[in-house]
Amino acid sequence: MLNQIKLFCAERTVNQGIEREHKKAVGVFMGQSKSVRMSEYYSAKQAGLEPTQMFEMWLCEYNGEEYAQVDKFGADAPFYRIERVYEKTPDRIELTLVRSGHRP
Repeated sequence: MLNQIKLFCAERTVNQGIEREHKKAVGVFMGQSKSVRMSEYYSAKQAGLEPTQMFEMWLCEYNGEEYAQVDKFGADAPFYRIERVYEKTPDRIELTLVRSGHRP
């Protein structure tokens, strides 16, 4: 199933000695939703993570962004951290996403 994925990069600023992270939307792309593989799920669980979404998209659309939102959830879409990027073919990648509590 194809979904819109909004990618974000993290911009860090320091104001009066306090570091803050702001998310900047980079673009909206189409990605194919996939199931998280069992082996990937269990390895992540051992590291204290819980991968919840996996998407396949074009390599040329990804530039190292750290966060994503998936449009299938509407205006209140959960926010995800991109935990792993796997080059599936020379022109396609898989993004493994872990739910994050931070909003852009």
